[in-house]
Amino acid sequence: ELAETLYAEQCKKANIEAECLYAAQNAVILAESERNKKQYESSAQLFLSAAKYGRMAGNTALASRSLYGAAEAFYTDGKKGDAESVAKNLMELYGDTEYAKSVRQFINR
Repeated sequence: ELAETLYAEQCKKANIEAECLYAAQNAVILAESERNKKQYESSAQLFLSAAKYGRMAGNTALASRSLYGAAEAFYTDGKKGDAESVAKNLMELYGDTEYAKSVRQFINR
């Protein structure tokens, strides 16, 4: 509940520039929680938010991890097209990361 409250505050327009890294980190926590509850659609959306805020913060590791999480959540939810789209973005933006290499493996199953 604390992560949800903080995330909502961090994402407010007046705060997002200064808080984007923290918003990204909290979005990952919330996304993983949703994934653990098998709420894959909301997990994917939170991971996409984490990627957006991670990019705003200039944090490549967090952004690439978050895109991977979104692709994986969409794939698990049976949304192969969405998973492939996110995977493509991950490979284009962060092709040299471990997450780009890993996403190729599960997308090509």
